Amino acid sequence: MPPLAKTVALKQVPLLTQPLFGNLIRELRRLSNMTQGQFAAAIGVSYVTVSRWEAGRIQPSALALRQVQAFIERLSQSTAEPIQVRGKELLALSFGQRQR
Repeated sequence: MPPLAKTVALKQVPLLTQPLFGNLIRELRRLSNMTQGQFAAAIGVSYVTVSRWEAGRIQPSALALRQVQAFIERLSQSTAEPIQVRGKELLALSFGQRQR
């Protein structure tokens, strides 16, 4: 039987793979009307990191995935209904979270 830590880590793996993650980042930026630099600042990574994600050159770290997920959760609570709806859809599609 595998150690508990490994089991928990496997359950937290999102449904995203490259290039899907790059597409998600690009859509999030457009949805929130942000440049790569603005989005990077909003989630606490560098502009270069966001650029590489979108280009499919690097995979996000576990911490970066949590930051992106938190960003989408904020979008899903937007007062603008189209943004709220799309945020909820993206959470469900990308991180397997049910819509509320």
